[in-house]
Amino acid sequence: MFCRFVAKNILSIREEREFDMFPSGKQRSHSHHKYNFDESEVLKMAALYGANGAGKSNVIRAISTFQNVVGLGAITTEFVESKNEFALEEETQLLGIEFIYNNKYYSYAFEYCQDKIQSEELYIIRNNIAENELVFKRYQENNELIIELNEEIRKDQEAVLFFKLLQNKTLGKKELLLTKVLTLGYEDNKDINSVV
Repeated sequence: MFCRFVAKNILSIREEREFDMFPSGKQRSHSHHKYNFDESEVLKMAALYGANGAGKSNVIRAISTFQNVVGLGAITTEFVESKNEFALEEETQLLGIEFIYNNKYYSYAFEYCQDKIQSEELYIIRNNIAENELVFKRYQENNELIIELNEEIRKDQEAVLFFKLLQNKTLGKKELLLTKVLTLGYEDNKDINSVV
């Protein structure tokens, strides 16, 4: 179930903006319009409205772009040139989503600049815990690709070798770790499989 979408520096969206499915808190009635999940409420439906030229269509296009990039598994040069005519070329762009799947609340996001992934992360969000649970995080440090994994994955030696191979040899700068993991057949982790 879709909960929140976040975008920054894509199409006409300059500053970080979000579209979410959470009730405002002012409305106490109409409980039949909401799902309850782990002490949170999520709207069953929402509307996107505003003046002509306010960017409504670009929010929808940004969501579609997120879906296409995750499905394709990479940022392509054609994508960068065609989808980001208003974006500032030197600044990082962000696309992210929060969703509920199999009674877990996830947050997945990636940042890219031009046609290179700068960071990518998947977390399980815990309402009652101060820190969210890392599934994986990928980022660049001193021109070196770093992949951090959660404790469950690190206990599996085959999984550790698999991710080391991705980190050192296989994962390209334009490719998403999430999609690469799934296309190479790593299906042992339900949290990674939940996103796609």
